[in-house]
Amino acid sequence: MIRVNDMPVKIDIFPNGESRIDLLQFDGKVDVDRLIIDFDYRSETDLIHLMMLKRAIDHSGSKFEDIILSIGYMPYSRMDRQTTDVFSLKYVTELINSLHFDQVEVYEPHSDVTMALLDNSIPIYPSSEWLLLEALDDTSFDENYDQILFPDAGAQKRYSGLDKYNTMTATKHRGSDGKLSECRIDGGMGDYNNVVIVDDLCSYGGTFLNVAKELASRRASFLRKTPNIYLVVTHLERSVYLGEMIDSG
Repeated sequence: MIRVNDMPVKIDIFPNGESRIDLLQFDGKVDVDRLIIDFDYRSETDLIHLMMLKRAIDHSGSKFEDIILSIGYMPYSRMDRQTTDVFSLKYVTELINSLHFDQVEVYEPHSDVTMALLDNSIPIYPSSEWLLLEALDDTSFDENYDQILFPDAGAQKRYSGLDKYNTMTATKHRGSDGKLSECRIDGGMGDYNNVVIVDDLCSYGGTFLNVAKELASRRASFLRKTPNIYLVVTHLERSVYLGEMIDSG
């Protein structure tokens, strides 16, 4: 899904699957100086639409001081290294770079690799800014006692600016089948009522559920009570409803 200056881009699909984008839909409706293209990735087709739209704008003869791409979720964020799999993130960012945006905003990049690969990019972190603040307010979070929990070292690095809070970090180990085999939590041995887990992305929720179970088990073993555990994520995939976390209690 793509929007230009908050206007949804109407895209017609021909019977054979080809796309048609009519530039007349923007006539007289966009700022003459600045274009903000909001990119909400749903499928690979959206990347093709983004490419065609930007190329068409470039060849339209219209002049803009800035054309900004705002990416709600960076596709292929998790495929951010060269393994036996295709280095998908590298090739998708090369496509975006070829479109020559004046600025690329990325909401909650999964790793530093995304920002390193994208030209003219800036990260935006809702989880550690307004989204987290709303959650702390909703949960009556006490900064003197309650805890922020990072589910892994990557999250700890991503949200290093949250060190003003009491924090814990989980360390996870996976077996040869890729499944979580062990979870250890460092820190947070005092008395507290609320724990807020913060991260960028949730798929099925298994990792967060295992971290929460380990936390509850550890607390019950020495204080005979469990804290209230909350989760804050920027990107929540629909697959979460296929996992166990939602109905876990």
